[in-house]
Amino acid sequence: MKTCPQCGAEYRDDIVQCADDGAALVVSVAPTAASPVAGPSQRDTRRFVRIGTAEDPLSADQLVAALGEAKITGFARPRSGGSVDGLTSASAGPWWEIVAPEESEAQAREILERERAAIEASAEEAARAAEEEEAEDEARHHKGP
Repeated sequence: MKTCPQCGAEYRDDIVQCADDGAALVVSVAPTAASPVAGPSQRDTRRFVRIGTAEDPLSADQLVAALGEAKITGFARPRSGGSVDGLTSASAGPWWEIVAPEESEAQAREILERERAAIEASAEEAARAAEEEEAEDEARHHKGP
């Protein structure tokens, strides 16, 4: 069986080009024991576990990116079914849940803890800078032209 390296579509062995994107097809091979990622025609059987939460999608994206930099597959998913749930449900907790493969759980939690601390430090620094700028504007306003 052949697959398209661009879109993952599967074709018979006698086909040489993807009908969707024109890419040259490659012969499908089973993933090696060293490769934890399944090929296009295999199912990913890894078990993903919750390693943390985020209050907003931007923070969730930053946390997932930090996992990716460490070569850990992770993703964020909403804890509720849709955008209206925040308005109609009593859920007051963090909206986004960050998940990673079970075998990487300990390392992923450490990475999230470090990244969360960096995000908080950045937010505190931005708040201080905003307060200083506001104080300078107020001083200029009181001083007059």
